[in-house]
Amino acid sequence: MLLALLLSPAVAEAQAAWSVVASPSPGPVNDLKGAASVSANDVWAVGEFVDPNTGATTTVVEQRNGTAWSVVTGPNPSASENILDAAADPSSGQAWAVGAFFNTTKNILETLTEFNP
Repeated sequence: MLLALLLSPAVAEAQAAWSVVASPSPGPVNDLKGAASVSANDVWAVGEFVDPNTGATTTVVEQRNGTAWSVVTGPNPSASENILDAAADPSSGQAWAVGAFFNTTKNILETLTEFNP
């Protein structure tokens, strides 16, 4: 039954609706892990990239205005590892992101919460 459903024309059409949309890749290694949206003109994506100058893992926040993506600079509390895993966009113009950063003083990963009003 499941196989018949997966092979149905409706499922094939839904799968075909996806397309690749180019977005900024600021480093040699880039990874988007979470996205959030209130509308087609207010989409946020978060993750991390490896800074080619320092080798540090740095947060990446991208916003799409309906036409193009742009990188939004956010805080990176660690000199070595900063990661954003998920995003929320509760209302237009606001965004939250959560992840972790490496606290070199304590030698542990700690929670990282960022807000863009």
